[in-house]
Amino acid sequence: MFNLSLVCREWNNIISKIMVLEYYISNNKGYAEDIKMKHKEVYKFYLILGSDTIEQYTKPESISLDPYIEMLEIIHPDLLESPIRPMNLTLLKFTIRADSLDMIEMALSNPLLLSKVTFLSIGFQLNTGQSDNKQFQFSNLKSLFTEKTLENVQQVKLYGNNPVDITDFQVLSRFKFMSILFLYKLTIPNEGFISVLSELEHLNTLNSIDCIYYDIDNKENQNRIFYIAIAKSKSIRLCTFLCKYSLPDTQSLAKCLNSNTSLISLEIYAKVKGTEVFVNSPLKISNQTIEYIKLSCDMAPNFYTYWSTPSNLKRLELDLEKMKPEDIPTHLDYLKEFHFNCIEISVIMKHIDHVNLLTTLELPNLKSISINNRCLSEQPPQYLVPFLISHTTISRIWIKFIEFPDILEILTHCGNQMETIAIDILKGWDMDIITNELINNMKIRTISIQTILSDSRETLSEFMLYIIKLINSNNRIHIIRIPSPHSTSIVSDEVLDSLIKALNVNIQNLDKVILDSRNKTVNDILNRFLLNNIE
Repeated sequence: MFNLSLVCREWNNIISKIMVLEYYISNNKGYAEDIKMKHKEVYKFYLILGSDTIEQYTKPESISLDPYIEMLEIIHPDLLESPIRPMNLTLLKFTIRADSLDMIEMALSNPLLLSKVTFLSIGFQLNTGQSDNKQFQFSNLKSLFTEKTLENVQQVKLYGNNPVDITDFQVLSRFKFMSILFLYKLTIPNEGFISVLSELEHLNTLNSIDCIYYDIDNKENQNRIFYIAIAKSKSIRLCTFLCKYSLPDTQSLAKCLNSNTSLISLEIYAKVKGTEVFVNSPLKISNQTIEYIKLSCDMAPNFYTYWSTPSNLKRLELDLEKMKPEDIPTHLDYLKEFHFNCIEISVIMKHIDHVNLLTTLELPNLKSISINNRCLSEQPPQYLVPFLISHTTISRIWIKFIEFPDILEILTHCGNQMETIAIDILKGWDMDIITNELINNMKIRTISIQTILSDSRETLSEFMLYIIKLINSNNRIHIIRIPSPHSTSIVSDEVLDSLIKALNVNIQNLDKVILDSRNKTVNDILNRFLLNNIE
C-alpha cells in the first residue's frame, strides 16, 4: 500500500479547506436542493431548524440527508411535534427560554440523536415580556440528558443574555470527558462549581466571562469562589476569567496559585477600577508550574515580585509606565533572580527615563521582546542595538515605533541573531537600502512592517522589482510583509511576469507575501499562490 503525501503547499491548503467545508441549511428551498446534492460526504451539513426549515424537515425525502447532518441548531422547538430524528451530530446548539423546557426535552428525547455529540452549546434567554432585571432561575439541566448520551461530549458552552442562575450546575460533572468549558453571563452556586472542577479529570480549558459565583447562604458575589475551584482542579491548564462586577480577590488568587499544579496560563480581566491589589499582602507565591499570567485591570503592575521561589513563567508583561523610574532597577533585578526562565517579554514604555534602564535587563533565556513605545515624539534610537547585542539569545522583536536608521542598525549589528523583525510604524524609508540589507542577512525569516511614514516612496513598479529581487536573492525569508506605495498605477506585463516567475521558483520557501497593494492584478497573483492571507 502506498502512502499519499501532500508535499505541494498550495494543493495541501486547498484540500484542507475542502475537507472541513461546512454547508449551512437555513431555508426550505436550500434544504430541498441539498437533498439532491451529489457527493454529500465531502460536506459537514449544519441544519438550522426553525420556521424557515421546518416545512422541508417534516417531508419524508429529508430523511435521506440526516446521516450527513453533523451540526444542528434548534431555533424554534415549539414547531416540532415529535423527537428529532437520529443524525450523525457532533455539534448541538439550542436555546432554552422560560416556557420552552418541555419542548426542548421532547425534541432531544431520542437517545440516538446525542450519542456522537462532542460540542454542546446551550443558551438561556428570558421571554420578551419579562423584566430585564428579573433573574431567570434554571434547575433542570439534569432533565435534558442521561449519562449515556453525554459520554462523548468534550466541549460545553453555556451562556445567557440576562442574569441566569444555574442552580443545578453540578450536573455538568456527568460530562466525564469534557475538556473545554465556556461560561458567559451566568450566576453559579459555589458548591456546584467547585464540584464540577474538582471531579472532571479531563477539563483543561475554562473561560468564564461576566459570571457571578456565590455562596448559597448569602448569595454574595465572591470571586474567591472562582479561585477556590481552580485550586481544587487537577487538570485545568488554560483559564480566562473576566470579572465584571468587582475586582478579583487577589489574596485568594495567590492561595490558588500556591495550591494548583496544573495551570499553565491564567488571564484575568476586570471591567471595574480599583487600587493596587497586593499592597500589605503577607502572601508569597511559590508556584513553579504556571508559564503565563495576565492581569488586565487596575491591579499591581509588580505582581511578579511576589514570587518567593524561582518561577517557570515563560511570558512576562512589564508596564514601565506604571512604575516610578527609581523603582525600575529593583524590579529588573527581581526578574533576573526569580524569573530567569522567561523567554518572551512585553514592555510598555513612554518616558525617556525608562529606555536607559531597560538596557540593564538580564534574562539569560530571553528569545522574544515586544516594545510598545507609545509616545512617538520620544522614540529612543540608542537603546535597541546595545540591548540586543547584550542579549544574543533574542531572535524575535516587535516594536511599536522606530525610525528607519535604527532598523538598519539592528539589521547591521544584530543580523546574526534576528529571525523575526516586526514593526508597527516605521518612520522614513529607502527601499533600495533595506532590500540590500535583507538580501545580505543570513538569519532573518520574517520581516513585517505594518505602516511606513515617508514623504517620498518609490513607484509601484519599482517597489515590485525590489520585492522580486528580494524573493529571488534570499531563500531564507519565509514571510514578507511590506506595504506598497499607495498607488493604483499600472504595473507592466514584464514586471508581472517576473513576479510570477519568482513565485513559481521560490514558492516552497515562502509562507506569506503581503504587500497591502491597491493594484488588483498584483493582489490576484498573490492570491493565486495563496500568499496574501493576513491571518
